[in-house]
Formats: sequence, structure tokens, C-alpha cells
Amino acid sequence: MEPTRRNVLQGGAAALAMPMLGQAAAASDELVLWYDRPAAQWTEALPLGNGRIGAMVFGGTSDERIQINETTLWGGEPHDYVDPHAGKHLARLRELIFSGRIDEAEELSAKMMGRPPVLLPYQPFCDLRLQFEQPGDAGDYKRSLVLDDATATASYRSGGVRFRREVFVSRPDQVMVVRLTADQAGKQNLSIALDSPQPGAVGAATAADTLQLTGRIQPRQNPPYSWIASWTEPGLRYAAVLKVLTEGGTVVQENGRLRVRDADAVTIVFSNATGFRNYRDIGGDALGRARGFTDAASRKSYDQLRLAHLEDFRNLFRRVHLQLGPNVSSGGTTDARIRDFKTAGDPALAALYYQFGRYLLISSSRPGGQPANLQGIWNQDLVPA
Repeated sequence: MEPTRRNVLQGGAAALAMPMLGQAAAASDELVLWYDRPAAQWTEALPLGNGRIGAMVFGGTSDERIQINETTLWGGEPHDYVDPHAGKHLARLRELIFSGRIDEAEELSAKMMGRPPVLLPYQPFCDLRLQFEQPGDAGDYKRSLVLDDATATASYRSGGVRFRREVFVSRPDQVMVVRLTADQAGKQNLSIALDSPQPGAVGAATAADTLQLTGRIQPRQNPPYSWIASWTEPGLRYAAVLKVLTEGGTVVQENGRLRVRDADAVTIVFSNATGFRNYRDIGGDALGRARGFTDAASRKSYDQLRLAHLEDFRNLFRRVHLQLGPNVSSGGTTDARIRDFKTAGDPALAALYYQFGRYLLISSSRPGGQPANLQGIWNQDLVPA
């Protein structure tokens, strides 16, 4: 069975583990998911999160997509689900149930449901798009998710140059950080853009090194056969702010994008926010919050951002070490290990599966934030299944 976000979270809790406070969870190669090609679809992308910002990293070579969520971006607007007339049906409903008239009870119970009786949907926020000007075809490719670092990486060789990309989402600084490096100077040439599936979202370059995306959840009539409610009034305001920091080279605005030329290395700092204050109040300053996070983080070095991220994440992740047996895959990719598991056996894969479940829960829910939904904090669909 191929792991999904949902069954990983369900299955992980059943595993036995040994607490190892303050110690490394395991050797690094025991805590790595890796693949020899970019993600071809959303479920193959690598998940990152800090309990508020979620990201799915595809690892493309000529075109990188990072699909982004924020835990408070939902459809609809604050309202009271309670039907004040529901209580009068309770006594009759009990009579029908106790007399075995279940079909009638079910029909009556429909009059006691909340308003609306179905759910408002968790929403996708935006995509970060990186388009690279490669010196040649990409080869010697590897992308990975290092659980102990909560970092997604992609590396490949193109035109004799080794390119490397690192992405993490920091809880202490409330930003996503993308780091682009190469083994030769002046080889970073790319364009950077933000777009969103949300109707009415507006993206623009607001400075030579800054992109901004703003919008408001629009009224929507969802399909009547879905489990997703419709709504008739505008909802949450949302905003994202991105800054590009280069080492060498230049960065300029170009048709709503940022274009980097001949840089040695690039650091992209991104944050987003909504107007959510609490379940009754969505009048917060989304743009001010997103800009504040991005500006503050941009004043720090990449090493400072990464160190704070690692210390925060490892404080939780390294509390548990599970060892079930050796890795017998001879260095195979994670998808190959899953495919071969039934015939070859791979106890280390079972341990990795458990640790991946822990990783997802740490990444999708932190104190003071929203609880994880059934997909954690990752969703690309306006009408999620």
C-alpha cells in the first residue's frame, strides 16, 4: 500500500517507540525520503510546515512549483451553525430510534443538523514559481526530505554545474526559506513569481526585490453533490510577501515577476497571513502581518534562520528513536522501497513510515495554532475531496 497523508497519520500512532530526549533520532540516512526525479503530481511533492504555513515542494529543474497553504484560510465567513429550532425534534427522534423506525429517524434528524449541514472548505493559498535558465539538460538528479532537518532538497547537474536547492518552513521566524546555490559562481539565473488559484487574487512586484500577493475569499456556489458548503458573502482577506536576497548578481522587476541574473547564491524569504483573529473575528491586518514576518526574517542571515529552525524542530522530533532493523534496500529510492516491501522486507522502512507520521503531525499542528485537519495543513484544491 502506498502511504498517503491520511493513513500515515493514522498508522503512525500505533507504533511503539523509545523516548530519547536530547539525542539524535537516528542516523541521517534512516530519516530520509528520497527520489531520483521531480514530483509529477501533487501527492508526490514533499511536505513542509511549521504548524501555520504548509508547503508542497515539487523539485522541478527548469520550473519549480511550491504549493503553499496557511491554516486559517477557509471558505465562508463567521456564522452560527446552531439551528434554534432543532431541539423541539429531539424527543420524537428518540421515540423513532427506540422503536426501530430508523429510516424515519434519519429523515427527521436532517432537520436538526447545523446550518449549513456540510462543511466550509480549507483553501489553497498560492504557488511560488521559479523558472530557471539552465545551461543544459539536467542529470544526476536527487530530491529528498530529511525528516530530522525538516528540509526538502533538490540537486542536479546541468551544463557542468551542480545546482542545489534547500527549502524549509521556520516556526521561530514564521517564514518559508528557499536557498539556491551552485558549485560555480554567477550561475543563478531565474525568474520568481507568485500566483494563486483564488479568484480575484492580485500579485505584483512592489520593489526591486519584493513580490506581494493580496486578495479576499470570494462568494462561491459549490456543486450540490459535494460535501462542501456554498457561501454568498466575501470572506477572509489574505496576503503574501516575498523578498529575494542575492549574493552577487542583480535582481530586477519584470512584468510582475522578479528576475535574478548571474548571482552566486539566492535566498528567498516568504510569509503569508490572513485576517483571522478568532472564529468570530476575521478583521485582522493580513498584509501587515505577512510583511512584518518577511521583513524581520530578511534582516537575518540564512545561517541564522536555518539554525533557529533546526533547534526548534529537533527539540520535538528528536524525542523519539525507533529502530526495527537494518535498511536492506541497498540505497534504493523511497518509492522503490515501498514497491519492494512485500517481497523483500524492509524493517527500516516501517520505522521511517512511523517517523514520517510524527514529522507530519509536528509540521501541521503547533501550540497556539489551529488543529490539523484530515489532510494536515496541505491542500491544493478549491473544492477538496
